[in-house]
Amino acid sequence: MSEVVFAVNANDVSPAEVTKLYGRVGWNSSSQRTEVKTAKMLEQTMFYVTARSEDRLVGFGRILGDAYTGQLLDIMTDPDFRRQGIAGHVIMMLLEQAKGQFIGISLVDGTGRSEFYERFGFVRANSETDRLMYLE
Repeated sequence: MSEVVFAVNANDVSPAEVTKLYGRVGWNSSSQRTEVKTAKMLEQTMFYVTARSEDRLVGFGRILGDAYTGQLLDIMTDPDFRRQGIAGHVIMMLLEQAKGQFIGISLVDGTGRSEFYERFGFVRANSETDRLMYLE
């Protein structure tokens, strides 16, 4: 396995490769995510982190926000590269970028594995659903 290189707001990321990664992780089964919409999403995102192995996009995550709050979104790792700490490193880099920018940061956990996000300081807003989480 080659080295994975991480970058913040990398100019070399293309909407096509992010859209392809959405598909690889199973988040585009109905083709609702298009390159045009992904390009707009990238333009409107405050911070995003990419992870590359050679020329291949293997990880991605982003924070959307305003002057008060941020939301952690789209933490993805290519299935061929899982269990290598990529998602965790993406989150750490995003939180470093967000430091001092927001009153609070939230996320909606779609994995059902909220303990993964708890490692980074997130807590469950509602213990019954485990989905909405806030950074303490």
